[in-house]
Amino acid sequence: VRLHQEPPPRGDVGAVEPHLHPYVRELVLGTVRLNPKGAAANDVLEAVLEIRRDMERSWERRHVQEMTEGLATGWAVNGMAPALDALGRGQVRTLLVDPSVERPGFRCGGSGRLRLTADGCGGDGPTVPVPDVIDEAIEDALRQGAHVDVVEDEGARGSVDGLAALLRFKAG
Repeated sequence: VRLHQEPPPRGDVGAVEPHLHPYVRELVLGTVRLNPKGAAANDVLEAVLEIRRDMERSWERRHVQEMTEGLATGWAVNGMAPALDALGRGQVRTLLVDPSVERPGFRCGGSGRLRLTADGCGGDGPTVPVPDVIDEAIEDALRQGAHVDVVEDEGARGSVDGLAALLRFKAG
């Protein structure tokens, strides 16, 4: 976040950005105008949080669009069962979560895979009930090094059927 006063100081604050290391430049989320003499720490915090929220909603929309496009090519899945299957294969690159959905489920005793029904484990050991399969899926995804994106954007959330996933590799 770049800070500058009203009116802008001599020279453009953005003029520094091209001189930043590319890694640091990628971390610049946006610009906000604040008076450095009159802005309290809380004002700065609120401005930064607002920019961060806007950027997160943008990321969510981009991930949901990538998921929608990837469904046709096999690089994404949408729905609880397909996402849990992909997670069980270690295939998930990004897990997309609708935070308004909760669903009990089961963990297979032999493999640790998550299923929506007790008979989904087949001969994979005893089934262990879990109170919320989505919470368990989030934990499994993080253990596998996958990114988890809880989709808060109202418009994008409607495209996620409980769980969805962008895949590391296509199922064969």
